[in-house]
Amino acid sequence: MASNESCEVKVIPEGKELIIRHGDAPEIFTYQGVSYTARSVDAFVSLVKTKGVKERSVVCYTDDSAKAILDDGIVDRPQDTVSLAFANSVRFAEWEGILTKKGSVFDQKGLVDFLSRREPDEVVGIDLFKAALENFKYVTNIQGDFSRVDDHNYTFMIKVGEAEGSVKLPKIIEVNMEIFQESGFFQTMEVELEFLKPKSETEKPLFKLSCPKIGRYREKALEAEIGRMKESLEGYLVVAGNC
Repeated sequence: MASNESCEVKVIPEGKELIIRHGDAPEIFTYQGVSYTARSVDAFVSLVKTKGVKERSVVCYTDDSAKAILDDGIVDRPQDTVSLAFANSVRFAEWEGILTKKGSVFDQKGLVDFLSRREPDEVVGIDLFKAALENFKYVTNIQGDFSRVDDHNYTFMIKVGEAEGSVKLPKIIEVNMEIFQESGFFQTMEVELEFLKPKSETEKPLFKLSCPKIGRYREKALEAEIGRMKESLEGYLVVAGNC
């Protein structure tokens, strides 16, 4: 900043040449701290162990994230930290619309196509389920009550040429799911199938998939992640809350 004040400076050089430079002095470096971001529990643990001071590290966690102060003994500058948001796995993202209480609705082809993109170990009994859906086009009546006799399946009568038979669709399908990215914790989750009868002859039947128990499954997955974190950080201060 310019100043209107003046002052008198006396300079007594010792040599034959005197060089006077003017300008702004360089700013003094101020350490701002480092904030690391981990994408998995393994990465979070590795950063805490590598960058932290064990006896002065503080690790806090909530339902959706974790944070570590790597040395809480530092008070004269910003502290180094590590943060982690519990990210959903790719498989969970593909099922995300279904894995809610509201669920997702498919027509016959849409549901068959969705199941065709699944991994071999993803849905228990997937081949039988797909075959039953593909045979649904032969169903002769879709206006009745199809769950009266069997509490576990919807049963429909079908006719192919002169042959008659039945096709069963399960009310519950089991999905093998890892909720959090790179957690390695898989659960067999129950996904409910609801048959939606058409309201008119021009409408097609629809199938709704939903997961009313998703809150329980996520809680178990979170407990597994926190347990793995605590086990890997044995001897560190790990607490529930914010820091």
